[in-house]
Amino acid sequence: KDTDGVVKIVNWAREHKQTNVGVRSGGHGFFSSAEVVVDMREGFNYTTVDEATGICTIGMGQTLGQVDERTQPWHVPVGVVSHTGCGLLVTGGVGYLCKAHGASADNIIECTIVTSDG
Repeated sequence: KDTDGVVKIVNWAREHKQTNVGVRSGGHGFFSSAEVVVDMREGFNYTTVDEATGICTIGMGQTLGQVDERTQPWHVPVGVVSHTGCGLLVTGGVGYLCKAHGASADNIIECTIVTSDG
């Protein structure tokens, strides 16, 4: 439900030699064959926009369609397939706005990452 919870799951997986860990953001992905799944949909399902700067804060528990719906006035490049999870944002994110704004990953200012060492 929060970053500390994700750290606990990652630490548990490492301590128990569980190397097949997947992350489920809002939509489809590679998590279905994982032995341990970090489900981001609860606790990370938010998008906020600072209207003065147009800077968005996006939780990884949503689909691109949810992000697009909340950020449409600011033309945030989020991809093409609305049921894709937000994990796409940090791994590329090619969409209709690429020519004007670049890929989604090109527009990331800051992110919080939990690495395999917790």
